[in-house]
Amino acid sequence: MPLYLYQCSCGNETEAFNCMADRHTHAPECTTHGQMRVKLAPVIGYMQRDCHYKCPVTGKHVTTNRQRTNIMREHNLIDANDFPLTPKVIEQEELKLKDRAALGAKLKEPLLIHD
Repeated sequence: MPLYLYQCSCGNETEAFNCMADRHTHAPECTTHGQMRVKLAPVIGYMQRDCHYKCPVTGKHVTTNRQRTNIMREHNLIDANDFPLTPKVIEQEELKLKDRAALGAKLKEPLLIHD
């Protein structure tokens, strides 16, 4: 059961688990304005590879991993399966952040021009 982000016209937001088929009809209610609507957000979740589902962005039925990959790429979506968090990956990301911080510090320094 996927986690959906719901938003009301007044700006209130909430997350709720809901069946894919019932994501619009069983939306949570806002305390001030009534029923909320599904807000499109990047997909982060787990999908079994052998299941069939209807894409919440395109409305098309997805039956293969290739279709899923193409839709994810086409709409700039990500999901948890795309991020294998191993200690090596975490270390590499931390090094990238340190390098970016060092570059940012250099860019803030005055530029010296030599003739």
